[in-house]
Amino acid sequence: MQPGWQPANELERGLLAATEGEDGREYARLVSTAPLYVPELPPRGSEDWRVLAEQIPAEEEWFVLAYTSPEALAAGLGRFARGHVAMSFSALRDRFPGAERLLFLDPGLPIGATLPLAQVVDIAEGKQPLLSDEEMGEMQREAVHEKVREICLDALGPPDWAPGSELENELVRASGEQNGQAFLAALMDAELLVLTTRPDADPLGEGFPWHVLGPPGLPVIVAATAPELLKSADSHVVRMPFVLLLANWPGEEFVLAVNPGTRTELILPGDIVLELMSDVAEVIAGDG
Repeated sequence: MQPGWQPANELERGLLAATEGEDGREYARLVSTAPLYVPELPPRGSEDWRVLAEQIPAEEEWFVLAYTSPEALAAGLGRFARGHVAMSFSALRDRFPGAERLLFLDPGLPIGATLPLAQVVDIAEGKQPLLSDEEMGEMQREAVHEKVREICLDALGPPDWAPGSELENELVRASGEQNGQAFLAALMDAELLVLTTRPDADPLGEGFPWHVLGPPGLPVIVAATAPELLKSADSHVVRMPFVLLLANWPGEEFVLAVNPGTRTELILPGDIVLELMSDVAEVIAGDG
């Protein structure tokens, strides 16, 4: 149990027992009949909001953050909470509709869980099982990918593209075979087009001027294998080797989207991009 945390009410005592007993149906039943507390977060774009967005998902389009007591909310958010709204589970579900929306309940606490909001009642009634942590992680990744894709296509328009180069044909083949290793190997030897804020951006210079899409809580960097995928972008385009893209990566909070919305789409979180760069650096050092 997290040091210093104790259940503040009967609901939390019940959730703790269900968690320790691995009783997903009882956990969902308790949640579906409980009052929940939705926090008021710092203003979007403020420094506190940016800090919070690095710790928990902060895009309301695909998730709902809620707590089971004011005490749990204070323990989870501390100074980042600006107040809260109490509501029943059914009111929360009606206020935040969407089949893909996730409920992040009490994150960071021993009773915390991630649940598909629209399916909580079905889980409580035994109509479907509570998803495993691995399955919920996959659902969360899919939700993020869908949001990243939406951000890209809102800025770039729907892709009007067909594979026309050797690289693109390799990527199509690797994607069709679900061969991630072959996909990345093809990219490692490739040059990509990236969006920048300046036309004279030098990949070998200091402070590469990425043109970043999306809100501060989900900043996206787009790369493409063909200019027609970026023709609607309101920014400059620079060609650079994929390995230099990795070398210039600005931080783990940024998401990479390659060819968004196409058969060769690749969406990677920033920590994976940095891991790739570390792997490349080790190979280069070994060859040296």
